[in-house]
Amino acid sequence: MKRSKRSFTLLEMMLSLSLLGLLLGTFFFWSHRNAQAKSALFHKRQSVYQERYLDQRLSAIFLGATLEKEGFFTSDHTSCLFTFDRGAYPVPALSHQVIGKLYHNPRSEGLYLSIWSLSAPSGDPAETYLLMDKVEKVSFTFYSPPDLLKLAVSTDKVGTKKAAPGWKNHVWEKEYETLPAMVKLSLERSCKKAISSEYTIDLDHPIFYPLEAS
Repeated sequence: MKRSKRSFTLLEMMLSLSLLGLLLGTFFFWSHRNAQAKSALFHKRQSVYQERYLDQRLSAIFLGATLEKEGFFTSDHTSCLFTFDRGAYPVPALSHQVIGKLYHNPRSEGLYLSIWSLSAPSGDPAETYLLMDKVEKVSFTFYSPPDLLKLAVSTDKVGTKKAAPGWKNHVWEKEYETLPAMVKLSLERSCKKAISSEYTIDLDHPIFYPLEAS
């Protein structure tokens, strides 16, 4: 006696398709979550790397800030122009004391450092470096220590401009003839989550101290 072949019923087919759809949905859901986590980790690492790079570059730059040999330090709210000693460099004209400008370009949303030779201070910069991208706003504040001893001003310094004591200086004029004791750099970044950070740079010991990051 021959046995008849048993076929799948409609209910069995529906249950099989439902289980398959559930498994595929779970797989694609966790695959999407995994891709999102990898993307977030990549952007977080990139942000940390940029902050470390900014820390290293500006620490070295401000460590070499000098007023010797017709040097100067001046700044407005959004840029900082100064002379600094960068040490030995493959290009002789860009070795040792050079002119540096730290500024924000609103079109490209970047924080840049441009460098000129002292022998050619005008025209296009010899070198330009991107220090941090996705920057919407940059501002500087400068600290001048108070004169606690109230020393008398020498006759050759009469009439010389002085910075206001404390964190009251949003502009540092060339006529001050001194370096600021500390520089506060405030950044606002145009990321998916808005980031506002402040760094304080001690020109005697140029290490970044993050004051606020959200």
